[in-house]
Amino acid sequence: AGSPIERMQENEYLDVPAHFIKSPGDYFALKVEGDSMIDEGIFDGDYLVVLSQKNAKDGDLVVASVENESTVKRFFMKKNPEISNSSKAIELRPANPRLTSMWYHPQKVEIKGLVKALLRKYN
Repeated sequence: AGSPIERMQENEYLDVPAHFIKSPGDYFALKVEGDSMIDEGIFDGDYLVVLSQKNAKDGDLVVASVENESTVKRFFMKKNPEISNSSKAIELRPANPRLTSMWYHPQKVEIKGLVKALLRKYN
């Protein structure tokens, strides 16, 4: 959930309660690394259940890939207020007051899915 990090594919499994999956589709889980989404209640070590999907609308909580590295952020498509006369860009917005949004040209961002559930394990 911090800066984009390399995706790792491993043969790990996570039991997800059936009521967490409200609609049919392809789902995957990922383990959160970082603290960029703490104000959303998403913490380092949490597991997110994600509905595979290639598009998002403003405000969606997404898993996005930038140059083969993934991150979890709020998605927005709008003009970057820091650049005058800019065309629309993708804002990937963290939920941590210490951090600022990441801005990308739309062709640089691939939406991997929408976050649908969070699982947390206690030691």
